[in-house]
Amino acid sequence: MIVVGAVLAVAAIVGTALYIVTKDDDVDQVTTDTQPTAETATETTLVPPAASIAAEPTTTVAPVTTVPPTTVAPTATIDDGVTTTTGAPVPSIPAIPEGSADLGNGVGLPIPTGFTQTSQPGSMIALSDNTSVIVAHSAVRTPGIDPALVTQEYVNAFDNSFQTISYGPTAKNGSLTGEPQADVYTTFFLTFDDTTGAVQSGFINVYVRGDGLVLILSAYGPNGYAGVIPQANVDAMNLSFQRTPPIGPSTPLATIAPFRVATIHSSIPVDGLVAFTATPGFVPYGPTGEGRALVSNGVEDVQVDRMSGQADTNVVTASAQAVIAQNYTGVEYSELSLGDPDPWGVVHGAFSWTGVFVGGQRSVGRVDFYFDPATANAYVAFRTWFTGADDSDPYPAASQFMLRSLFNSFTGIP
Repeated sequence: MIVVGAVLAVAAIVGTALYIVTKDDDVDQVTTDTQPTAETATETTLVPPAASIAAEPTTTVAPVTTVPPTTVAPTATIDDGVTTTTGAPVPSIPAIPEGSADLGNGVGLPIPTGFTQTSQPGSMIALSDNTSVIVAHSAVRTPGIDPALVTQEYVNAFDNSFQTISYGPTAKNGSLTGEPQADVYTTFFLTFDDTTGAVQSGFINVYVRGDGLVLILSAYGPNGYAGVIPQANVDAMNLSFQRTPPIGPSTPLATIAPFRVATIHSSIPVDGLVAFTATPGFVPYGPTGEGRALVSNGVEDVQVDRMSGQADTNVVTASAQAVIAQNYTGVEYSELSLGDPDPWGVVHGAFSWTGVFVGGQRSVGRVDFYFDPATANAYVAFRTWFTGADDSDPYPAASQFMLRSLFNSFTGIP
């Protein structure tokens, strides 16, 4: 056992277009041992009832063109379990084009090629190609509604539908151009099946308009979410969301600081909003949340530490090896493997090692670190186990999922 002594989706705005920079599967760019491959997921597709107001992520929040303001309008009541605001009479809502899913309130999503609508009456719109799933819904809420509330409502609707779910921090991903003001908040998530080792990745986009119109769009699947919804389809949906006539007076939208949703799953805090999710059987060992977190199932330990003042990857490597040397003797290390910097400049490095624990047991481990040269800070993940018939990781799928959930927590490392 190693005991040490001492995130977010970000978008790049190009002109009036909004694109999501994904964090999908970047964890696997460095390999020093055999990594598990996700099998086809066997989870039941979840389609929350429309009343729960929320939906899962999509590949892009995507480009939008400025839409001229429309005459202030309507009053309406939407059966979302929430009383809608009252305004002037509703102007006619543009018809949903043929081939698009009607998300409500004049918002439509062109159905991607290969997808068919699978949702039942009274549920959010769900589309599937038998591999990936898209969920979307629009509703009228109170002007100025907190996007954190909308996001949490959606999470509550499916949080107990998967064996393990890990959510990254939720953050503002940008704004759509035009009036009323519309902001977009994104949450990346991962699901894990402890029986098969299957992993699905996805995201939740929550659009909130100043007049109370809300849109939720989500996509997930075993092959990641990138490219599931073509950019042109997202553009068309965004445009229909903007062009829906105002439903009443608009309230200026304040930017909400990044936050984490509440969940029934075991989220282990490391530092600030950075955390990882423990898989079944792994439980916290010692205090967490002050720059260190450790979980164990009695056979394998997974520990994450924040390290500051690291000049370069060689220094990070030496710092990690110094931690290992506290409790192991006769340690031998593999060659350091480094990946290319990710879009935020963070470098992923990894190496493996063998040694003898102070208690006499031969042990094996792998170290993965994420180093930000701009700040000289790093997160270092130690996976350690006592050897069995061979030196392989006894829980490769579980430990790799925990590592991916950590990576899902941050972009740069301030």
